Amino acid sequence: MTRKLIHSVLAIAMSVAMACPQAVQAARATTMKVDGVTVSTTIKDLVMHQGTVQGALVDPNGKPLAGQPAVIAQQGKTLAVKSTDAQGRYSFENLQPGVYQVATYAGIQTYRVWDASNAPQTADKGIIQVASEDVIRGAHGCSDPGCDGGCDGCDGIGGGGGKLSGCLANPNVVVLGAAAVAAAIAIPLALDDDDDDAS
Repeated sequence: MTRKLIHSVLAIAMSVAMACPQAVQAARATTMKVDGVTVSTTIKDLVMHQGTVQGALVDPNGKPLAGQPAVIAQQGKTLAVKSTDAQGRYSFENLQPGVYQVATYAGIQTYRVWDASNAPQTADKGIIQVASEDVIRGAHGCSDPGCDGGCDGCDGIGGGGGKLSGCLANPNVVVLGAAAVAAAIAIPLALDDDDDDAS
């Protein structure tokens, strides 16, 4: 009886979702703020070429942001911290296929990285992140007025990645990010469970 009720409620909910998908999409958040950092709750597919992932950081007008940190991590462990070049570009080398988090001042995004030969056709060919103007103004965020972005504790590359690296090591970000990924996988599987008992 309870199982039939649950299936009926799910069938009604899915019917409503199919009838008005815009409302369902609007209700589902694709980002959340954790300690002031925008964290995407989606996983994007990304193509790597010869073990290298390339990205770019731009402002809302498309202007490249030079000298900004870009951090790549896997399972909460920082693998590399790079600085964007004059064209706002960065790259991470010597990667294997897998799931990675990339953090810049635009936020944190999780990517499922594929070899070019195995990647889905819809996979992104590179990363383009847009940082808001508010984030850029506070880019180095160091409390020391004499800081040039390279002192300890700053978000500059000289500080070892600073706040961006810390975000990826923050248990709140890791747990909430893992919960979002788990929900993105488990909910569709639960809804697709069509094993009908004869009870």
